[in-house]
Amino acid sequence: MKMQRGDAVTRKSTPLSAQDVADLAAIRRAPEFAASTEAATLNRLLRIGMDAVLERQMEEGYRVLGEQRGSDIAERRSVARRRRPSWADEP
Repeated sequence: MKMQRGDAVTRKSTPLSAQDVADLAAIRRAPEFAASTEAATLNRLLRIGMDAVLERQMEEGYRVLGEQRGSDIAERRSVARRRRPSWADEP
C-alpha cells in the first residue's frame, strides 16, 4: 500500500506550556478547527508551521541563487568588455 502525504506514521508527544494550552483552546474555538480533535488540530498547526518554514528556506535558497547569478552576469560582462571585438581585425 502506497503512503500518502498526511498518513500517520508515528505519534509523538510534545510538551505544551500553559500558554500553549490556552492558545490551542482559542484556536479550537475557530470555525475551521471546531470539529477537529485536539490531535488533528495540533497536526494541522504543525503542517502549517512546517510549510511556512519550508517556504522561508526556499525563499532564502532563491535569494542566494539570485545573488550568485547576479555576480556571474557581472563577471561575464566584465570579461566581454575586455575581449577584443571580432571586427577589430578587419581591414
